Amino acid sequence: MGRAGAREGRQGHPATETVIPAARVSTPLEAPFTETLPNSSFTTMTLAEVPVRGDFDTANIFDPATPTVLTAPRAGLYRANLIVRFESNGVTGGRNVRILTTFDNSTFDRELARDEGVADQDQVMGGSYVYAAPAGGTFSAFLNQSSGAPLEASVSNASLTYLGPLPG
Repeated sequence: MGRAGAREGRQGHPATETVIPAARVSTPLEAPFTETLPNSSFTTMTLAEVPVRGDFDTANIFDPATPTVLTAPRAGLYRANLIVRFESNGVTGGRNVRILTTFDNSTFDRELARDEGVADQDQVMGGSYVYAAPAGGTFSAFLNQSSGAPLEASVSNASLTYLGPLPG
């Protein structure tokens, strides 16, 4: 296959149908922590594609114009992964890592990790979950903390990977 054929993909399909949709993004690099989480409130984290961290996007899953979501480019099974770092703010209290999804005009909230904070050290938490998502379904990093004071946090890794077609 020549260059034009390689861009076209197998059997004349566009390259976007032969590339596995996947993206890994994180929070911007301005500071060690990028968002302040108010006490006892949920916060949707802002994401960015940061090449120096190894971030990538094979299928326009991340759009800087909507920096709080990753969007499924086609219907299928997806693994969403989220790793978050919370600062040590001198007090304990709950830390909670969740993925907020919107599919077919409905919003779902999936808890990935929950723990009591450690007063004298930063804390890293995360997890993953597999979703059956329609094209256009969105995924967001959704955090909460209950330390009694504002708490800084950053997303080390937010990724969305296409696993295959929907069953049936």
